[in-house]
Amino acid sequence: MTTADFVALPLAGAVVVALSERIGTPVQLTLRVAGAEHTLAFLDPLAFEARWLLDVPIGAAAARQHDPWLAEVCGAFHENPAAHWCFALFGGQRDIRFRIVARSYHWS
Repeated sequence: MTTADFVALPLAGAVVVALSERIGTPVQLTLRVAGAEHTLAFLDPLAFEARWLLDVPIGAAAARQHDPWLAEVCGAFHENPAAHWCFALFGGQRDIRFRIVARSYHWS
């Protein structure tokens, strides 16, 4: 899947019902979309931030490779920023609820 595919995921109106993270494994969000549960897993994560994420409807999603936070995180871990993306979920147009630096993602 590409980052354009990420932005096109049916996330508008989705609600995050769970977040799972363990060292060495993907960070996983469980989302309820139109009554069905889906998993959004972020592969090879370096760092993430979550702010009032659970039970808040998602308004939009973004995936960027030229992001100041991505550069900061990759620099701290001595990783190549070109191999990672900054994925974000918004509660509104500018209200970041979740962001993560990871290599890729998987939707199921």
